[in-house]
Amino acid sequence: ADPNALVQTALTDDVSIAAQADAGFELGDLGTCAWAAGAVYAKVQLTPELYAAVRGDYFYEKVAEKNGVTASAIFWPVTWVAEGTVTLAYQPADHVSARFEYRHDQAAGDAYFGGDVAVDPITTSFIPNRDLQDTLTLGVTAWF
Repeated sequence: ADPNALVQTALTDDVSIAAQADAGFELGDLGTCAWAAGAVYAKVQLTPELYAAVRGDYFYEKVAEKNGVTASAIFWPVTWVAEGTVTLAYQPADHVSARFEYRHDQAAGDAYFGGDVAVDPITTSFIPNRDLQDTLTLGVTAWF
């Protein structure tokens, strides 16, 4: 099952908000794994070409366990992850957008990578070694 909901509204001509929620579960031999997630958003139109936006997300996952055996996680290697993002966007012409974004991610345990990252010798997968990360992104997009 995967119920979800989205609510959005314009508070004024220049300010809009939204909230979203999702949840789901998966039945397995070890029991039921489940997850729930939510997000909130706000956008302020500063000028016809410039807007600022903020977003926050939270994701929780419960992994089934039976007789000392734990099911594999459906999504993340930790029970929860959260993020907050601030975006400044400039759209100088139709179909062109430039965005500057700061994002902070946080997790219940190591889910991100930084510095000297170890590699699992059996799977050759990188091993997460940080419970948080901060990123800055500058992007330009054009579409037609």
